Amino acid sequence: MKSPFFNTLFIFLALTGCYPSSTGNDAATLSSVSRREALPLNGTFKATQVWASSEDGFGARTAVHAKAEDLNTPLWRVRLSIDSEGSGMIQGLVKCTGPAPTTGSPSRIKPHQVLNLMFGALGMANLIRQTLDDVQCARSADGAIASLLAVNPSRNFIGNLQESLPKNLGVFGEVKSLQAADNECRKMRGFRYINVQQSSACVGFTDASANRVRFLILPPAEIYVVRVDMVRD
Repeated sequence: MKSPFFNTLFIFLALTGCYPSSTGNDAATLSSVSRREALPLNGTFKATQVWASSEDGFGARTAVHAKAEDLNTPLWRVRLSIDSEGSGMIQGLVKCTGPAPTTGSPSRIKPHQVLNLMFGALGMANLIRQTLDDVQCARSADGAIASLLAVNPSRNFIGNLQESLPKNLGVFGEVKSLQAADNECRKMRGFRYINVQQSSACVGFTDASANRVRFLILPPAEIYVVRVDMVRD
């Protein structure tokens, strides 16, 4: 089985009930705050839900919705340090494909490309980072290594900040729409469009207390986005 995260796509629809429930005070606070007010993202966060898809050897795609109990692994915990301009870093663990060869010259290998809910084979950083050095993996006792991913503001060809994600159909398994992902981005508090490695994304808060973060990630050459909800750890 192969995952479409990196092959064809760090995926969207008319939202119906995707946001975490909020209190009346949260809703009132959010309504009074500009959605585009720049807000930094700092701290350690763990994933609570992931909406994605997997693809079998025949090209058939299946929707995947992972919940907190499926994501209770260090691979789904990251350190965010992203300033209000959209620059910074994401630090997390990346899962290797396995032990590197003991002989031969170093080469580039791909990490796990299947969202394995039972064993956590794919982590948050794996959504974005596509290759690892086999030498690094060989030195890892548990098959996972720390990865530091640079984050930059997403800009168009003349240097202005992007106001949308590259063309996509939204989250697989939800209503196909060219506007759904961007509509969802714009509903978040303090959202901004960013680039992480070769992936495009938007990120922002889904609560007034700035403890819940949502990523919408569109890996290169993909047509569906991955939605990741995280909470401050």
